[in-house]
Amino acid sequence: MALKMTSSSLHQTLLQAVFILFLNFLPAIDSSEFTPEEAMQIVDKHNELRSQVQPEAANMRYMNWDQPLASMAQQYAELCIWDHGQVENNTSSFSPIGQNLWLGGGKPTNSPSGLSATQAWYNEVRYYDYNSRKCSDGKLCGHYTQLVWAESYALGCGRNFCETAVEPSKPTRPPRTNVWIIVCNYGLAFCRQVCYNCGTLDETSCTCACQQGFIGGDCSSPCEDTHRYCGHGWYRPQCSYYQPAINKCPKMCGFCVDPDPNFNWDQPLASMAQQYAELCIWDHGQVENNTSSFSKIGQNLWLGSGKPTNMPSGTNATIAWYNEYRHYDYKTRKCAKKKLCGHYTQVVWDDSYAVGCGRIFCETAYEQSKPERRNVWIIVCNYGPSGNYNRHPYKAGPNCTKCSTNVGQCYNGLCRSCKEHNETCICRQICHNCGTLNEENCTCDCKVGFTGGDCSNSCQDRSKYCGRGWYCPQCRYYQPTIKLCPKFCGSCAKRFRPDPDLVCVEPDPKFVCDKTLDD
Repeated sequence: MALKMTSSSLHQTLLQAVFILFLNFLPAIDSSEFTPEEAMQIVDKHNELRSQVQPEAANMRYMNWDQPLASMAQQYAELCIWDHGQVENNTSSFSPIGQNLWLGGGKPTNSPSGLSATQAWYNEVRYYDYNSRKCSDGKLCGHYTQLVWAESYALGCGRNFCETAVEPSKPTRPPRTNVWIIVCNYGLAFCRQVCYNCGTLDETSCTCACQQGFIGGDCSSPCEDTHRYCGHGWYRPQCSYYQPAINKCPKMCGFCVDPDPNFNWDQPLASMAQQYAELCIWDHGQVENNTSSFSKIGQNLWLGSGKPTNMPSGTNATIAWYNEYRHYDYKTRKCAKKKLCGHYTQVVWDDSYAVGCGRIFCETAYEQSKPERRNVWIIVCNYGPSGNYNRHPYKAGPNCTKCSTNVGQCYNGLCRSCKEHNETCICRQICHNCGTLNEENCTCDCKVGFTGGDCSNSCQDRSKYCGRGWYCPQCRYYQPTIKLCPKFCGSCAKRFRPDPDLVCVEPDPKFVCDKTLDD
């Protein structure tokens, strides 16, 4: 049996470690890659500029260098393509990945440091309107918004001298000659997705969860059957395997209803998993046509030897994935050294609520750059999280008062956990509406009737299903109910998930704020 997940090359990691260790003892090398000193300068420049935004950022994260992102940026720069894109193999831990590009003339021996490119991207601030979230007519500002995107905390850059740089999006334009290209990759990415028809938002996956009656990546399409054979020649059982019925008959196939509050089987995900398994490829991927309601799909793979007549049930694969918990540190959110734990975190990911799996016996299973595997079973499970968001690149307010962690620890004007660093941090958290400040943790304990990291949100239900489709027991485990129905769930006085003995209560209507911790 074997488990598989995408990771950085061990050989590449060792080379990077040796290079950094002996940097001061080696003779000069003719390389276009950024040196560790230059990488640190680029990171420092990013953090300097991110701390200076106006209006002030209340949730801007501290940024660090990420070597997998840098390696991917270097590989892409060496393609000499003057257009956004990524190399085929994503060796980083981020999806999607943001990207900024820079191009300038020069000589092969005169490599740019990256600081000028960073400053040029930031200077687009003059074309960006924070209130309307739009660029000036005919001007660019997307490089600026990516550079100051509050939730981005990882950066990796590459550069290359190109005798000829092509621009695929403008094939009629002559190639550019004798230019330097700088590529910077960012994790998390600046998300431009918009959700229509009251689709709900998720700040992590950059996807839309559509309301009942709408489908599509942006929830813009009414969920209606669009073929005359739906229910009249094509029937419900065909929704499990027949692509025309799956694509043209979402209403007949039952894809228009809201997600079940329990973790449930999702047939479109299963159909895609089965199709991918039948390719006999021992590597992560998806079929070209996404027939599910999820634009971002998680995936676990399992491989085991056996006979064609001895089909694995999938239970052993699921247990094997879960058993990676022994290699996972919840406090640090990291795997043990040289161990896998990504299958476990996908199995227990709280916002995932749908799964669909497929299996196939492969006489030959193919793996890139490795020997073929013979006579094996492959199990593929696809997982469906949901959500998307459309908001400002950062929240306006005093530094570090609206950090995504709800912890107001601050370092040089940026949200940063003091437990993970040795530098001196200060607590900048402000508690509104009579919330009390826990100085030890730098968090707010909110009064009944208010929620949020700074207690600024009135604790009101934000979904029509609160108490009308979603009920009190679901407040203990179903994330949409927990997040969208705080009043119904009785969690208006709690910052964390309700305990197992939850009793639904109403906020005190007579509550009057008689003091404030505001400035």
